[in-house]
Amino acid sequence: MSQTRENKKIVYRQGDVILEQIDYNIRDLEYYARFVSDKLEISSENGNKHVMSGVKVYNYHSRQLVVVEKPTPITHPQHPTIVVTPGIYELRFVRDFLLNSERPYD
Repeated sequence: MSQTRENKKIVYRQGDVILEQIDYNIRDLEYYARFVSDKLEISSENGNKHVMSGVKVYNYHSRQLVVVEKPTPITHPQHPTIVVTPGIYELRFVRDFLLNSERPYD
């Protein structure tokens, strides 16, 4: 089965932060989820923050969802700024456990 460009997921990664687009109705989200903030601030492993302003952050069960209504930058002092397109995204994290390993990267 081939996949067209229209139905591919959009995924953004900035360091250890991942935003993965999900298919969810905003009205359902506003009804069932708990609004947390209009700003996303995540401290990374090194103590600096990933920041997105002008977004809506919700807790939905054990998931954090971010609603982006217009193209919005996510910034961090050690990474290039990424402009996130409108949509609903699930917030995920990646931790690099190989940093303390003696095994070289492939």
